[in-house]
Amino acid sequence: MASAWQKTVNKLRKKLREIEQIESRIAAGEQVDHLQLKKVDNKPQIDEELEEMTAGVEAARSLPTEPPQQGTQQDSESLASPSKWIDEEIEDARATASKEPDRTASRAGHRLVACAETKKCPRMERGAIARFVAEPKFGERLCGRGGGITASVYNQVARLAARKSQLKDRALESKLWSLSWQTKEWLGLPINLRRRCDRETFLCTADIYNYMGAPSDTLIVDFANRHIGGGCFGGGFVQEEQMVMQSTDFAIRLHAHRQTLSWHQGISYEGVYMDAWWPRAAAAKKARLDLTDIQPHMSNPLTILAVDAPKMRSSYRQDDLQMLAAKVLLVFAAAERLCSPQIFSGLLGGGAFRNNRPLILLLHLLLQPSSDTRPVMFHHPVFWSFSVLSMQTLEANIVERADRMMEALRDQGVTTLGDALAVLLSWRLPLSEQDMDLT
Repeated sequence: MASAWQKTVNKLRKKLREIEQIESRIAAGEQVDHLQLKKVDNKPQIDEELEEMTAGVEAARSLPTEPPQQGTQQDSESLASPSKWIDEEIEDARATASKEPDRTASRAGHRLVACAETKKCPRMERGAIARFVAEPKFGERLCGRGGGITASVYNQVARLAARKSQLKDRALESKLWSLSWQTKEWLGLPINLRRRCDRETFLCTADIYNYMGAPSDTLIVDFANRHIGGGCFGGGFVQEEQMVMQSTDFAIRLHAHRQTLSWHQGISYEGVYMDAWWPRAAAAKKARLDLTDIQPHMSNPLTILAVDAPKMRSSYRQDDLQMLAAKVLLVFAAAERLCSPQIFSGLLGGGAFRNNRPLILLLHLLLQPSSDTRPVMFHHPVFWSFSVLSMQTLEANIVERADRMMEALRDQGVTTLGDALAVLLSWRLPLSEQDMDLT
C-alpha cells in the first residue's frame, strides 16, 4: 500500500501531466476554456510543491549515516520511502526518549528533521548583495513603479544599509528544513511539561523583536506566509513584511526567489544583517508608517527561520494542530542543528490567521527541550483590542491562559505530543477573532 507521502507525490505528478496535455493543445492551436487555462497558471506552484516533497526525502537520505557493511544489500523498501536507516534512527530516538524522561519532543525529534540546501539561490555572495543595494531606486526595483510607501521604505533602508555595507562579511545561505512525518513517529515523542515559571531560559515579553545586541547567529522566527514574504513587495505590512523591509539582505534574497512551504517545512536564511528598525508604536501604523520612524540599526549576522501557520476560519481540526506543532518543532530542531545562541519567537499565526494565542505559547513550552540552556525570547504584543479588555490585559491573558492549559495537561497525565494534541483538539479552542481566545 502506498504511503501518504507517495500518494501526494503521485497526485501532484498527475496534475502536471494534465497541465502538459493542456499546454500541448494550446500549442496546437486548440481552444481551451478558462478553467483549463487556470490550471496552466498553477503549474509553477505545483512544480515547486513537487520539488519540495521530493527534496525533503532526498535531504533526509543525505544526512550522515554509517556506511553499509561489505557484502550486505540495501533494503528494497528504502527506494519507496525515506531510507531504512531513518526508521532505525526513529526507533533509536524513541528508545532513548523512553529511557531518559527529560528528553523532550523537540530534542528527540531532531533526528526526524532533514535539512538540505535550497534548490534555488542556496548561496548569495556578499559582493553581489552590496552591488544590488548600491544601485539607485532600490525600492522600485523590488516593488515596481507603483510601490508607493513600500518602495519608499525600502529606499530609506537601502540608504542606511549603504553606509555600513563594508562591515558585512558573511554570505547569505538558505536551507530547507523538512519533518519526516510519514511514519507519524514524531507524534509519539515526549513533551516538556515543566511549568513556565520554573524555566530560567524561557522569557516572555509583550514587545516586538529588537535585534540590537542579539548575538551572531541568533535564530529569528519569521511568522511567514506560505509563499515566503507574503505581501513584502506589495501592500503588506504585518510582521513578516516589516521584517523583510528592515533588511536589504532578506529583501534581495526573496526578490531572487520565494519558496512556497508545505505544512511540514520551513526555510532558514543564515547570514542576514538587519539594517533598520522602528519601535512598536511605529509598527502598529502599518502602511501609515512615517519614514522618520525608521532608525539605523545594523545587527550582527542573524539566521531567519521562515515558518507558516494554518489559516484558521473555523474550529481547529487535527491537521491544523499538527501543522502548528510541526512548525514549532522545526524551530527548536533548527536552533539545535545550527547551534543558535538564542531564539526569538512569538505569536506564530496569531494575527490575521486567527490562531489561538495561548495555544501558540503552550506549544513552544511543550516543545522546548528540558535540558536546553538556549534562551527563548517569546514575543506576544497585542496591537489592538477587539473586546472590552485593554491591550495590556490581553497580553497578560496570553501568558496566564497558556499556564492554565499547561496545568490541565499535567493533570491529565499526557506524556506524548500526539496525546497532548488530542486533548487540545477535544477542548475546541476558540480562535483569536474578536479576542475570543483571551476573554
